[in-house]
Amino acid sequence: MNTKKGFRLALVGPNTFRGKELTSLLNKRKIRISEMEFYDPGIEEEFSKLTQFQGEPKVVHPLDENAFEGIDLAFLAADPKTNRKVGPIASKKKTWAVDLSETFNRNGKVPLVVAGVNDGILQKKKHGVVANPHPVTIFLSHLFHLLQHNFGLEEADATVLQPVSAFAIPGIEELANQCFDVLRGGQIEKRIFKSQIAFNLLSQTDEV
Repeated sequence: MNTKKGFRLALVGPNTFRGKELTSLLNKRKIRISEMEFYDPGIEEEFSKLTQFQGEPKVVHPLDENAFEGIDLAFLAADPKTNRKVGPIASKKKTWAVDLSETFNRNGKVPLVVAGVNDGILQKKKHGVVANPHPVTIFLSHLFHLLQHNFGLEEADATVLQPVSAFAIPGIEELANQCFDVLRGGQIEKRIFKSQIAFNLLSQTDEV
């Protein structure tokens, strides 16, 4: 990686919830970035869409075989179908690609990595796709790793309450709309979730 001048980064899916959050984070953090490219699966023509990064206009490129040319690290924040298509392209270009949408989490050929826990397995690879676990998995992995190392933890049971943000913008919008409907005494619409999510502390957001 070209770390002296800065990292050459790319983001697939800048308009998704994860893509927007990552862009905001990279804008705030003092990370040396020499190049930042954006790719959108919905774009067919070059120079047809613009975005902003660090106060400057950036062209959002279409996804094709020329994607990731000269890129050190790519973040895959698009839908699973797009990420499955993009992963092999990144590997061919000898680019590291971090999947942020849990697309490859059950693919035995793609390493599932938690920094500070098992990132040593990346030393065996020079490039390719890296799977990013569920946020709760990352948190618990660090906790259990310390407990195992210091106290010999052998087994643990955990119950995860899935937040609406895990369903990206549609999930967040449904929560907001239901809150408004409840407060005005209107009929609640359920499109994403099977049960009412508004003002429901232990609501069901996923399969049990």
